[in-house]
Amino acid sequence: MTVASVVTGNTVVLKPASTTPIIAAKFMELLQEVGLPGGVVNYLPGSGGAIGDFLVSHKLTRFINFTGSKEIGLRISGLASKVAPGQKWIKRVAAEMGGKDSIIVDETADLDKAAQGIVASAFGFQGQKCSACSRAIIVESVYEQVIEKAVALAQKLNQGSPEENYNMGPVIEKRAMEKSWSI
Repeated sequence: MTVASVVTGNTVVLKPASTTPIIAAKFMELLQEVGLPGGVVNYLPGSGGAIGDFLVSHKLTRFINFTGSKEIGLRISGLASKVAPGQKWIKRVAAEMGGKDSIIVDETADLDKAAQGIVASAFGFQGQKCSACSRAIIVESVYEQVIEKAVALAQKLNQGSPEENYNMGPVIEKRAMEKSWSI
């Protein structure tokens, strides 16, 4: 969304999640490397409760794009709906909150590829992406076959350091580690 805002002529205040400031800083380095003028994208790491609330509530903020939890997305939506003194417009909010991305499999699918796609999407990047498959919708006639194949593939995944080419590396925080997965 940052680049979409820039190519449509807008400036951006990029406030990354508190747990991901380094990847956002690397993104800023890339923007500088390609020659984006200073001040077009402004990097502002920090606490969502302090910095995020300030940005959302500020009278000059016109558009808010958020990806994250439903809890925080609802908080942002509520704060943005309150008109600040001196505010001239209605704030727009685009919030991607805990999407339930699906993979649909019917009887005409290549079942091996379908199972591979389910496992890759659900567990790639340790499932820490907003487009991770969180449910498979499978027609009854091939359900058992696809589940068998997906479970067998998931059981082969190995965990360890990505430097050693494991399928799954570390997660971002303890809460992510404790998240339960089920098929």
